[in-house]
Amino acid sequence: MNSCDILVHFQGKQEWCALVHTANFEFVTVHQVSEVALSRYNSVFHTQFNISQCSVGLIENFDDENVKILENPQKTEIKSSNQEILLLLPDQISQPEHQLSINDYIHFNHQTILFLQQYHFAAARECLKLVKKVTCSPDNQSMTPLKPIKGLTERGYEVLDQDPPNQDVVKLKYPLQFNIENPPLSHYIAQCYSPTITKKQMKNNLREIVKSDPSLALEIALRNPDVFTFVPKLCEDQKVLTLLPQKIKTLQIKPNHLTHFTETFLSHGSLSQIMYFLSEVRESVGYGEPYITRYYALFLLINREFGKLHEVLLKFFRANQSLEINTICLGLFYMILEKMKTNNSPNIPVISPKNVNRLTPSEIQILNILMIAAVYLFVKGEIEYFAFFRNFIDPILSSPNNLQVLRQTSFISLFRACHSASLHIQESVKSSVHPKIFIIGDECAAFCSNRSYEDVGPVDCHLFDAMPIGFLREELKAPAKTSFWNRIKESEKYEILVLVFGNIDFRTTIPTILTREFDASFDSIFERLAKIYISLIEKVHQMVPKVGIVIHEVFDFFQDTRLMVRKYNEYIRTKFPSYVTVIEMPKKDVNPFSTDECPPKEYYVNVRNALKEAKNNLNKQTKS
Repeated sequence: MNSCDILVHFQGKQEWCALVHTANFEFVTVHQVSEVALSRYNSVFHTQFNISQCSVGLIENFDDENVKILENPQKTEIKSSNQEILLLLPDQISQPEHQLSINDYIHFNHQTILFLQQYHFAAARECLKLVKKVTCSPDNQSMTPLKPIKGLTERGYEVLDQDPPNQDVVKLKYPLQFNIENPPLSHYIAQCYSPTITKKQMKNNLREIVKSDPSLALEIALRNPDVFTFVPKLCEDQKVLTLLPQKIKTLQIKPNHLTHFTETFLSHGSLSQIMYFLSEVRESVGYGEPYITRYYALFLLINREFGKLHEVLLKFFRANQSLEINTICLGLFYMILEKMKTNNSPNIPVISPKNVNRLTPSEIQILNILMIAAVYLFVKGEIEYFAFFRNFIDPILSSPNNLQVLRQTSFISLFRACHSASLHIQESVKSSVHPKIFIIGDECAAFCSNRSYEDVGPVDCHLFDAMPIGFLREELKAPAKTSFWNRIKESEKYEILVLVFGNIDFRTTIPTILTREFDASFDSIFERLAKIYISLIEKVHQMVPKVGIVIHEVFDFFQDTRLMVRKYNEYIRTKFPSYVTVIEMPKKDVNPFSTDECPPKEYYVNVRNALKEAKNNLNKQTKS
């Protein structure tokens, strides 16, 4: 059967007509269509009609003035889209506002009575949908109907007698019995359970509740996805943050609900909050689920907690040794990370991109963890072990079966940069060498990392995934930005600090500004970026005045942005302070897809010369 539209006529004090759409009217009864139409009528005219109060008629012949009233509409099916329904509405006495009939709601539970005693009547009325039956003692027959509401008269309510007799109702007296200017805690709790509360009111109420009962405030917030973004604010106190993982475990939140909350918390929480939350939740849910492990490993990498990161990766691969991704068990990667301690060379089969299957959602999560592990090995200078991960991951990323799926993953650009850079590294520098130069930057910083430059020495690095200059502006608050400034503080133990930023801005920041601001020019955008970058450099110099600062120009390898990048480099070069040394890009056009040409040899010469110049300037300052 095809879908159809059934016309429902209402005859009564307020006549109306509704059109009910059914996807398939086979086995659909007149009663079902009438219920849908009546609920819409009650919503529009604020009535409380029940289908059992109405007479239902079926119109089959439009020429017949007498409509057939159905005795059993529950069993009468709609057989044609040409049929129409008539609902005869009874006369309904309007109920006074803030009143409930005892005949309709005779059974109150404890929570409902609590709301009736202290709060607005609307909140109690919503709770009545979930009430349980209250058993009354038959000792006093006259008080039996009133026993569930006995005692309410002392809290601002009165029992009224209306015509006809025995229609006892409870009415809320005004004014309310508490101070509106300084309401009790229970007032805020009751409002949070009201379905009509706004997000702003909910946040204000949670602010008050968390002062007295943090556990309850978190419980209310975790049950309302609309205020997930507000949970980090509630957890600014460490005591409240400690309760959060416990509450998640107690409430037994569903996986999809926990996923949504985790992503929201990571977007709005501080770095310290995120690290504590992921650590505790990770221990609660175990290491079999890759979702939490992925985020925990990522933030450990961002926060440069390599010891803990290595431990988490080992636990994850050990707990999932039997799982396979493209016929390779994860136990093999556990062996690779374990063998780092013994320096034994692991072995991993080579996979052709043609033989790679389409990844499932769970395998995509595992792939992200593998890429995080690979970048961790690269930053540590373990290029030999990085190569084993690279040789496994690269065919998956290159497979035509996964081109659409991989758009859902992050971290690919950073892994790709480490992949390309590793092909140019002849002898890597491990982090245990204690280098004197520290490189901080986006993925392009991988090209000049893990090397030992002549007359300069080895370098250490910390890489950020997709970190534009605009992301480091002063007014923005984000966990990655906090990690950046933590790395700047750590640079005190180095002699030279190299900043490699601006590459992502030509892929994200500048196109976004051009899309939003039609009158913006490249010169005006360059000026904005330069202002942010110069301000950042000055702040870095104030924090670590004894460290030499080297600025890496934006890479101009890509042909589509080459001219624009070179213009920007020329512009900002004149804006840098005098204490800054600049690594200039070689004036040479290269093929970005050629591992032999990109980056060219001249590039590494420029890097070495700039580092050497910065070191000489630093020595002169020390002597003077």
